[in-house]
Amino acid sequence: MKTFIKTLIKIFLIVFVLLVGINFIGQYTHKNTPDEKEEPTIHYVEVRGKKGEVSLFVGMHKDSAKVLLGKPDEVRLNTIGRSTYEHWGYKIKKSYIADLNVDFENGKLTGVTQD
Repeated sequence: MKTFIKTLIKIFLIVFVLLVGINFIGQYTHKNTPDEKEEPTIHYVEVRGKKGEVSLFVGMHKDSAKVLLGKPDEVRLNTIGRSTYEHWGYKIKKSYIADLNVDFENGKLTGVTQD
């Protein structure tokens, strides 16, 4: 009886190791197939800034955005851990509230909203 249980445990362990190995190999080959090359996706957005119509994209440096949009009317700066978050507000159509909002993380554009 003890040898039967030991044999079952050995079979279970062998099957378990084989399944884990097959899963690992499947994940490894799936990520490295030449047909599925990952290309960076660039998201562009057209907005009306202080200097007219401009195109912004995710990942754009904040200095480039400032050249295109002009000086922001409102700036909020937050630091959490090693990340710095900036929120710029532009008063384009309204004089009392920002209707163009641009967000940055570590100096790179992450989001834009315009009312």
